Amino acid sequence: MYSNPSHMRFSRPIESNGRFIAVAVATESGWRVVPVDPATSAVAEADFTSQAEAIAAARQAIFSRPAVQPR
Repeated sequence: MYSNPSHMRFSRPIESNGRFIAVAVATESGWRVVPVDPATSAVAEADFTSQAEAIAAARQAIFSRPAVQPR
């Protein structure tokens, strides 16, 4: 996915309510989200223009996921 390790120099962990959910990583084309929580995988393939935009998208993905239904 990332062919040149030098492009991964700049990264920032993303937390939501104290939980580590993803990492925002700088790439040649902008910023990407590397998911840790499966709910953030929906935004993993997107390119973002800023670190703040990537972080906001990952946090929004957590709040947008469907609630787990009890059996």
